[in-house]
Amino acid sequence: MKKFYFIISFMLMASLVGAQNLRKSADNMGSGEDKPDSAFFSYYLGQWVTKDKFVFTYDDEENTVQWTAFHRELNSEPWQLNERVIDKYHVNGYKLSHIDLFYNPEVSEFENRFSNVYTYDASGKMTGMFSFNWNDAIPGWDSTGKYEYSYTVAGDSMVEYVFEKNLAEDIWSLRYMDEVLYTPSGKEKIGTGFQWNSVENKWDTTNEYRYYYDENDNDTLYRLFDYNDEGVSELSFEMKTEYNDQGQKMHIHYYGLESAVWKYSGKSDLFYNESGNLTQRITYNWDDEAGEYLPSFKETNYYDGLTEIASLKPSDILIFPNPASDFLAVNLNKPSSSVIIKIFNLNGNLVLQKQLRDQEHIQVGHLPGGVYVYEVLDSGNIVRGKITICK
Repeated sequence: MKKFYFIISFMLMASLVGAQNLRKSADNMGSGEDKPDSAFFSYYLGQWVTKDKFVFTYDDEENTVQWTAFHRELNSEPWQLNERVIDKYHVNGYKLSHIDLFYNPEVSEFENRFSNVYTYDASGKMTGMFSFNWNDAIPGWDSTGKYEYSYTVAGDSMVEYVFEKNLAEDIWSLRYMDEVLYTPSGKEKIGTGFQWNSVENKWDTTNEYRYYYDENDNDTLYRLFDYNDEGVSELSFEMKTEYNDQGQKMHIHYYGLESAVWKYSGKSDLFYNESGNLTQRITYNWDDEAGEYLPSFKETNYYDGLTEIASLKPSDILIFPNPASDFLAVNLNKPSSSVIIKIFNLNGNLVLQKQLRDQEHIQVGHLPGGVYVYEVLDSGNIVRGKITICK
C-alpha cells in the first residue's frame, strides 16, 4: 500500500526517489558496495539551492547505520540540525529496528519521533513490522501500526496486511492489503493494493503496479494503474529506464496524466564514479510552453569523506585549447566526484554531457565547427563560458 500513493506531484516524486535511494544506500550493510559519507538534496529555484544535507556514520561491529539530516533555505545560510535516523541490522544484513529522532533547538537535543521493529522467520523473510509513535504524555512509545507478511511455499508471491490502531479504544483494524507476485529471479513483477470496504464488507482494489524486464533482467518499464469506482483499471503513471552495459541505470523517463491528458512529465539522469557508485541524480520537469527540460531536483552523494560542498568558482576550472579542433582538456582545481560539463550549441540544444574527474580529455572532433556554450555544474553552483570548435 505504501508503494501506491507516492505519486502526488512530479517534484515530490523526484524528492522521494532520492530519499528512497538514500535509505537504500544505507541499507547496503555487508553488501560489498561503497556506502556514502554524505548526500545533498538541491532544488532548482532559478539557481540550484542546496537545502538538505545528510551525513552518514557506520558501525560494522554493531551493525548500525546512522544518518543525521541538516536543513537550510538558502545556500548562504548555515546548516541547522533537523533529524537523525538510527537503523540496527542483523549480522546477515536485514534490518531489525529503525528509530527516527527530530532535533529540538529549544533544548538542543534529539527527541524520539517514531520507530519500527521488524520480525523475520528462520529463512530471513520478514514476517512483521510494528510501528510506534513517541508520546510525551506517557512518556513512551504508542503502538500505531502493524504489518503482517505471508508467503507461498514456492516464494513466488507475498501478501502484506496493514492494520491501524484506534488508540482510544485500543483496537486493531485491518485497513489495507497488498499482494505481490515475483519473477523466477525473485524480483517484483506485479503488485496489487486493496482497501477494506467496511460498508460492503469486502476488499476494493485501489491500485496495481507492474514491472517489465529485459533479457538482462533489468526493470526497463514500470506502470502504475489506478482503479476507479467501477473497479476498472486506468494507466496513470509510467516510468521507462535505460541501462548501460554494466547494468547501471542511466536515464529514467516519467509519464503521467494531467487534467485527463497523457503527457511526458520529465526525466532523471544518473552519474557514477569509477567504482560504480551513484554520485549524482539530476531530475528535470518537462515544460510544454518552453518545449524543453527544466531542472528541478538534484541528489549528490560523496564517498570520499567530504561532508560539505565547496563553492565552485571560474578559477577552479581550466578548459583548453580554445579554439579546439579534436579535444578539450578540462582541469579541476577543486576535488569533487560530482562535477558535470554540458556543451550546448547556440540554438540551446545539448550536444555533449560528461561527468568530470580532476583531469579529463573530452572528444569534440565530431561536433560541427562554431561557437558553443558550456556549463560546468557542481552541487548548488554553475560556471558558464564559451568555446570555439574549428574545422
